[in-house]
Amino acid sequence: MKRVLVLVVAIMTMNVTRAQTDSGYVEVGINAMRLLTFGQNPQVNSNGDVWNPYLLTLEGGIKKFGMRVGFARSNHEHTVFPVDINGNNRVDTDSSSSNIRVGLFYSYNPDEKWSFKVGVDYYSFKTKYYSRSEFVQQADQVEVIQETSSDYTESGFAPFINAQYHITPRVSLGTELL
Repeated sequence: MKRVLVLVVAIMTMNVTRAQTDSGYVEVGINAMRLLTFGQNPQVNSNGDVWNPYLLTLEGGIKKFGMRVGFARSNHEHTVFPVDINGNNRVDTDSSSSNIRVGLFYSYNPDEKWSFKVGVDYYSFKTKYYSRSEFVQQADQVEVIQETSSDYTESGFAPFINAQYHITPRVSLGTELL
């Protein structure tokens, strides 16, 4: 129900926005796949990497040059309660990640329906993982607790190519290669 409500609000906001006719513009982008799976685990590739973590992007430009910003945040908590089938083992896991990118680009518009962008992003990715497992050793009746945690940070520069097809002046579909 939440996904339907968010989708209805997104469609309604398209009706009240106005296209600009001068050389400058501001554009808000929503990752449709992330929007449809909001609150669930994101799509990952075979290496466990998230394909495109950015739910929201903001882009602005003047004539052929522009700047863009994207950000995302996710948090997942999971608890496995003790039962006989798992050896009365309780496992708590908590993971969180944050992504941000800031980029500059050059835009090429061959006609009103298509636009292409080439540029470079500075990106920063941070993830934290924590796991706690506890069980009672049956022979000695001793409670055993095992905790694991890890932090990972990555940042750098990445080139990109973006293609957009403009369905209407206010609605477009796009994809990009990073």
